[in-house]
Amino acid sequence: MTTGFPSDLIDEPEMTPEEAKKILEDHGKEHEEKLRKQAEKTAREAEKNNRKRRAKEWAEELMGRGKRNAFNPSEDRAHVEEWANALIATEHPGRR
Repeated sequence: MTTGFPSDLIDEPEMTPEEAKKILEDHGKEHEEKLRKQAEKTAREAEKNNRKRRAKEWAEELMGRGKRNAFNPSEDRAHVEEWANALIATEHPGRR
């Protein structure tokens, strides 16, 4: 039974410098992998948002409505969304 005093911990073997170095290296690799995955996810999201923005701009241009508030805004947005989704579908089949 341990009481939590430092004298109780003396019997436990300490970590060798090699073990400590390996643990730090493993932790660094895990952290690096996590950051890489996060960066890839962020890049995918940015590309997806960029593609949607471009498609909306193209749809507005094709419809001749460069200014969204020139007509009924809610109706225009619905049409622009529909055109944008159609453009995305033709540019990247199977993706939205």
